[in-house]
Amino acid sequence: MRNRFDNSTLFLQLVASSVPIIWVWTLLFALLWAGGIPSTIAQTEGGPAVAGSPCAGFNVDTLLLSGCDFGTCAQRETQAQLLDFVRSFIGPTVDDERLTQLESVLQTLGHFQAVTVECQARQGHAHIHISGQPTWVISELGFTGNSSFYDDEIRKRVFLRPGTLMDPLTEAGKEQLERQRNTILDMYVRAGFVDTNIRLDSHIVEPGRVRIDIHIREGRRNRINRVDISLAYTPPTPTSQPPSPPTPNATGNAEPLDRVPSKAAPPLASARTQPVVRCPRLRSTELIRLGGFNEMDAFTDRAARLARTRLREELQRLGFYRPDVRIDYVPDELLLRVTATYAGCWLIRFRVRESPDSDQSAFRQRERPEWLAVLPFAQSGVFDFDEANAGRSLLQADLENSGLLFADVRLYYRDFRPGSGYAAPDWTIPPEVLGQIHYDVTEGYVTEIHDIEFPGISFFSEDELKGYIKTQEYDFFGTGGYLQHEQMFADLQTIIRLYEDAGFYAVRFVAADGTDSLNRTQKKSGRFVEYTYSQGIVGFIARKPERENIVYIRAPLVEGPRAKIAEVQIEGCSPKNCGPFRAIWPLKSQSAVSEALLKDAIKIGRDWYDALGHLNAAIAVGCSVNGPEGPFEVCKGKNVAQEQVWVRLTIEEGPPVRVGPINIVGHFKTRPSVLLRDLPQPGRILTQRDIREAERLLRNLGTFNTVRVTPSPVVDTEGEQTSALFVQVEEAGARFLDLALGFESFNRVSLTSVTGESGKMPIAASDVIANSIGIADQAHNVVVSQVPFSLPDLLLVAQAEYIDLNLAGLAKEFRVPFKVGLSTTDPLRLIVAAPTFIDRRLFDTQFQFRSTAYGLLDRATDPYDRIETGLELELTESVWKHAYLSQRYNIGTTWVRDLDDPVTDYQDPLLLNKLTLRAAWEDYDTPTHPTRGFGVVVTPGFINSIDLGTNKSTNFIKWEVDGSFAVSFRKKLILAAMARIGGTFDFEGEDLPINERFRLGGGKGVRGFKDGEITQYSKDGRPKDRDVSTAITDRVDGGDYVMSGTVEVRFPLFFSLGPFEMWGAGFFDWGALSEGFGELHAKSFRTTAGGGIRMLLFGRVPIRLDYGAKLETRCAIYYSPNVCGENENTGELDFNILYTF
Repeated sequence: MRNRFDNSTLFLQLVASSVPIIWVWTLLFALLWAGGIPSTIAQTEGGPAVAGSPCAGFNVDTLLLSGCDFGTCAQRETQAQLLDFVRSFIGPTVDDERLTQLESVLQTLGHFQAVTVECQARQGHAHIHISGQPTWVISELGFTGNSSFYDDEIRKRVFLRPGTLMDPLTEAGKEQLERQRNTILDMYVRAGFVDTNIRLDSHIVEPGRVRIDIHIREGRRNRINRVDISLAYTPPTPTSQPPSPPTPNATGNAEPLDRVPSKAAPPLASARTQPVVRCPRLRSTELIRLGGFNEMDAFTDRAARLARTRLREELQRLGFYRPDVRIDYVPDELLLRVTATYAGCWLIRFRVRESPDSDQSAFRQRERPEWLAVLPFAQSGVFDFDEANAGRSLLQADLENSGLLFADVRLYYRDFRPGSGYAAPDWTIPPEVLGQIHYDVTEGYVTEIHDIEFPGISFFSEDELKGYIKTQEYDFFGTGGYLQHEQMFADLQTIIRLYEDAGFYAVRFVAADGTDSLNRTQKKSGRFVEYTYSQGIVGFIARKPERENIVYIRAPLVEGPRAKIAEVQIEGCSPKNCGPFRAIWPLKSQSAVSEALLKDAIKIGRDWYDALGHLNAAIAVGCSVNGPEGPFEVCKGKNVAQEQVWVRLTIEEGPPVRVGPINIVGHFKTRPSVLLRDLPQPGRILTQRDIREAERLLRNLGTFNTVRVTPSPVVDTEGEQTSALFVQVEEAGARFLDLALGFESFNRVSLTSVTGESGKMPIAASDVIANSIGIADQAHNVVVSQVPFSLPDLLLVAQAEYIDLNLAGLAKEFRVPFKVGLSTTDPLRLIVAAPTFIDRRLFDTQFQFRSTAYGLLDRATDPYDRIETGLELELTESVWKHAYLSQRYNIGTTWVRDLDDPVTDYQDPLLLNKLTLRAAWEDYDTPTHPTRGFGVVVTPGFINSIDLGTNKSTNFIKWEVDGSFAVSFRKKLILAAMARIGGTFDFEGEDLPINERFRLGGGKGVRGFKDGEITQYSKDGRPKDRDVSTAITDRVDGGDYVMSGTVEVRFPLFFSLGPFEMWGAGFFDWGALSEGFGELHAKSFRTTAGGGIRMLLFGRVPIRLDYGAKLETRCAIYYSPNVCGENENTGELDFNILYTF
């Protein structure tokens, strides 16, 4: 039970009682000794008096604060700040109005859920007592009993999150708990659960903090294991009203529409095809798909209503008349029984031909579900002639907006019901068939746009206007480039808004006729046919050459006059601010003026005042077209649509606002100093920019899910305007244990043999997969013969990582990753451990600091085995929006062993000291799947290498420059390219240490080769031999200089596999290694080409499988000067995550 015993209130009651004074003092000292009375409480005399008693004009003698036994105001420092704030707000003497305002002001600070202010006047002095009921905040949230939903799924529906103010014992708190319960219950009900019980319990963690436990008894879920569905004809009840008589022929869009008797229309069916004259027969699987029942895994009333509506509309779309759908759920059988009936049907048919030059015999009946979706029958359920004719117009418009600009649609309508006035056909029509709605469609050809012109423009260029519109000229890449008149009208509206925003108030298109309806006319002009489209204030001309399927778009435009400012009048600004404000105000005399320009200018003015601390500054703008005397009215419409406009600014500055007390809630693990560091400090000028920047900095720490800084209403304290800040944060989960499992192709190469490690699975492993494939084929009755094949070896990587995102409450990050890799040929390929400490705000600056201690055993990624331990320190700063600078220092010890001789011991260790500077400019739309943008990375570094066996020291400068770009063609085709160049300068004439040399091949660049397979080559294309004393070629490992690049084209495959979007790719890679740029020649360069599949996880993270083929296959190892011992493979598979650049 929560204890809300207020010791200070007890003390005041004792003073007013008749208890002997000695007992009062005795009790007082006892309470003080026990810490029961807050130190901010002073002794008073007499009974309490409410605010509004005769305290006005009295000097404030005593300020008393009670109720801060816990919560955010429990700290003595906070209490002192509150009393200072109250003293400043009230002033030296009491004012009844300000005393009345004090309660609401204190309420906004977030310390109290309820507060009262009482004043007593005694002996000419005012004694003010502030009594508050502290706020309670949710500090923890727990879930029990949920098995069907993860905690994170339920958490998305929870609004009572940690950091939320709530007192569960108040009526408001109980109402919040009930609303939260109903929200979670609704989630379960929508998922098909019945008899679900949700209970929320609140527990006091400590005074001021509450834990909310959400107990869930999920109950039974109405699962659906089977759907029993049927569709049957039910004759309607006879009526005495015959169908409406036929109406006269109709016309529309300058083309005749026929509503004729059956005998005058194309035959409904020939004698051979009479049996098809019936309502559509739908299988149960099709009915289930139409109603969306295959998407229902549980029964709910809401899902049933949606499915009922969907199936009814789908049946109407197919021509069924008055369909009725009944859905029943049988819980014992987990059965959904769907019974659908209809009172007849209308046969909706499409006959299609491509060319308008062909005769009637060219029409062929076609199934076009996409056209049925355009017709209005699904929603209306009405099949009369007017509705069918409206469908003809919709279909015509849809075809035109699909690029079939000159499509033609004709309607034939028949009503077979008795009394309709139509002649009966020569064969028997089933009673369920009520009539036929028949569309003859001449599609024509897709019309490409070969040019778009805007005659008459001068302010904007044509390229600028084309950049604002969606209609584009046809190009070879991607879809689009087709004329869609509705889109063209929308684009022309965009152009009008552009001109109006620039001050052109009378801009118009010459082809516009001012009518609301769409009009299209045509005329012959030489070898062109000109089609003029107009609607409202926009219009354009499409010029089509005869017998060609292209158009040239012309949208003649008259820009008209431009509104200019005659004079700017400024009122209300202070003398010291008027001059600077007039200087920054962008709209001067003779500047163009419009609603948009004024809106932008006002924002600039408000931001300027905000930077000065005038948080509530207001700028009102009035416009006059009648001269400097006005009248000045709202700057809209005709008031800015004149050549001369007078503008008057009325400014209400208000005094500068300073930061008042700061109250922070929700930081249960994070130290207050971490938040206060980025918040505006009390007493300084407060601006909206500072508030937004504080929220940004706190969010970037990665410690909080949400950050909200709310300034309280501005109050006057001792002649200054102050605003308290109420800061609410929700801390993110701090400690995690991440487990990951992945694999990639593993294919490293020996220096003396391309088969030193085959890079292939063992035969036994390949046979298991081959047998599995054979068994699967036999299960599908496919006769197979087992063919031996080999698969690339795979590196299976398992990783566990401990993560602490809020180390010791300081918003520092600590990670301990541990990774193990194995392959089918070796159980131990990779071991990596790298404890890492990250400080995103080193010494409260914008520098990010990282420290990583690492140890690794690598027998997978290089053409040698490597053991390495060391320490890496990195300092990073974002110097611009897309620019980054980092400085990295690494000290480590490395042991290496040749892959060709794994039995021998490792070489003497190398002690490496590296200092690297990295400057990067990266401007991509997304980091993992870029579609547009570019990047440049420059990496110079200094390396000191010490051979610990000989104590020999060597020094190097190693540098590298990478450039890349991506460009999208209509968001369907992505062209990406990368180029890389790197080199070194050695002080002692030595080669780079073995683990610092540049390498190419496989995952290191140039797909189609094994990892690190590319070596250095002589001018005849042979691999250079680093040991000429032996007969077998001992190839050079890597190089001190590198040049490489790649060009890749990526394109969507227009299908998905679960969460994966499938893309294809084609690429061309090239690269060369040498000991110096002077040694590079044509044969140094190796080239490959290939293609692959990209599986984009949720459209963002690419998982790629590539096959690269060498464009020139060479001898890899010579056994003697003229004898090739081993040839290169023709290509290699490469499986990995993320792109190669």
